[in-house]
Amino acid sequence: VDAAQSFFALEDWRNKSHPPFAKWLIGASIHMFGDTSFAWRLPGAVLGAVCVSCVYALMRLLGFAEKPAVFAAGLTLLNQTLFVQARTAMLDIYALAFLALSVALFLWSAKVHRTRQGAVFGLVLSGVFLGLGASSKWMAGINFALILAGVFVWRAIEARGNVFNALLGRNLTAWPSLSFLGAGLRQGCVAIVVYLLTFTPFLFMTGEDWTLIDL
Repeated sequence: VDAAQSFFALEDWRNKSHPPFAKWLIGASIHMFGDTSFAWRLPGAVLGAVCVSCVYALMRLLGFAEKPAVFAAGLTLLNQTLFVQARTAMLDIYALAFLALSVALFLWSAKVHRTRQGAVFGLVLSGVFLGLGASSKWMAGINFALILAGVFVWRAIEARGNVFNALLGRNLTAWPSLSFLGAGLRQGCVAIVVYLLTFTPFLFMTGEDWTLIDL
């Protein structure tokens, strides 16, 4: 909480072991609602609710009927780890929520009936949330890399082991109008830009002489 307040006031960069975005959100909440437990718990509580909603959305995107999707969301709602993380000023819930939003939009963009423009729109939004997740805690980016690897294996299986076709081919089940490389670059480049942008306020931090290279 102290680090978040210092971050938002551009006074000091404490706890350099984690990137800044989640702390910016906590600091913004404290700035708007005062230095109370309600203020520093609020963003995490909202994002905890986002996680539950994303579980429902992911189940539906994966082809499950409404009842199993509601059941999965209900189990998530009862998860005590999620409950604890959503009511404390810790970084994990921020990374998890943005990761869940990124994965949901990633899968949404991959649907067979999605137009090329719709797919690119979904990939860009997915990249935005992935960048915010990684800028909350790096585990978001690491976990998404594992998901991306799984999707590539799936495409390689669909391409009958032809790695070149899996990487550059089109007219496969996921993103039929895009290659896997094209989809990954559209999402990944946006994620990197968003991640870097979350560090720019440090250029204006009081008493510091940061440069872009330093950050």
